[in-house]
Amino acid sequence: MHVGLRITRPQASIARYKMIKHPKRKPSDWRKRAKLLYTVTRRIQYDGLNSLTYRLVQIRDRPLYTHILAEIGKPPRGFRDNKSSAS
Repeated sequence: MHVGLRITRPQASIARYKMIKHPKRKPSDWRKRAKLLYTVTRRIQYDGLNSLTYRLVQIRDRPLYTHILAEIGKPPRGFRDNKSSAS
């Protein structure tokens, strides 16, 4: 991959995936996604987990995963929560 990240998959004997039903995206949403994908190489150094600041609240080890709870602060100005507009 572009920055040395690898994609890995757990063995089928321990990992199962099921998609939750969701409404289809509107065409304008696909244009936004395409723009984000096209500009990823310019944004990757400052937009994402490598630039995230957080406070670790709790870590719980589970048999198949680790639950990590972190405080990341308030959303930036102008952020719109898609959950509240989907109802």
